[in-house]
Amino acid sequence: VPWQVHAVTATAGMVYLVGIGLMLWRRYSYLIELREVLALGPRYDPITRMQSTGATGHMIAQAFGCQHQSPRRNVALIGVSIGNLYALEKLHGRAALNHALFITAGRLRRCVPADMEMGRLFDDGFLLISRNAGDMQRLVKLGRELARRLSRPVRLHTGAPDEAQGLTEWAAQAGVGLLVTNVGAPAAAEVAKVRDMARTAWSFPSRVAWRNREGDSITELARPQTGY
Repeated sequence: VPWQVHAVTATAGMVYLVGIGLMLWRRYSYLIELREVLALGPRYDPITRMQSTGATGHMIAQAFGCQHQSPRRNVALIGVSIGNLYALEKLHGRAALNHALFITAGRLRRCVPADMEMGRLFDDGFLLISRNAGDMQRLVKLGRELARRLSRPVRLHTGAPDEAQGLTEWAAQAGVGLLVTNVGAPAAAEVAKVRDMARTAWSFPSRVAWRNREGDSITELARPQTGY
């Protein structure tokens, strides 16, 4: 049999397998999202496919709610704020804003470890909570990775998804704040603090901020060897 016949047969088999894989992915991705919808109900945000702002409040209460067992146990908070979402909506409409949130949330899910909980924090941010706050290098590395990935440019739809001409290039003005505290601290104050850190990080070249314990101030996390 000529080699061309083998090549055509192999190509046809590969195309068939790819088609079957795409069909299965569409089916099971729908079932995965359906499971999340059934589990969270109104607390599920369909745009970002994660917990809504209301459910994030419940997540915070659970993380800080066991202070009667060990009030000195540490918890890590990572705040992410996107500074140019409001301008994006004003310039290109709600469709572009929804697309930007969808892309940002997808990038978050791909680089956040499985032991971290995450959800939306108001309209322009996200909150990540980890109860494994002992490894600071891990948190620092994750903060840098978030700032790098979220700031990558992306082409957004400004109209219907099938309109190829309605595209605009956009890069998120992302800020990341890192905070390690204990469960005995007031939850609302700590969440507000890490959100302020993320917003302050907009002015830093590294886009990552942390709390300087010596001066109790917000400082740029510029180098990996920065001490804590």
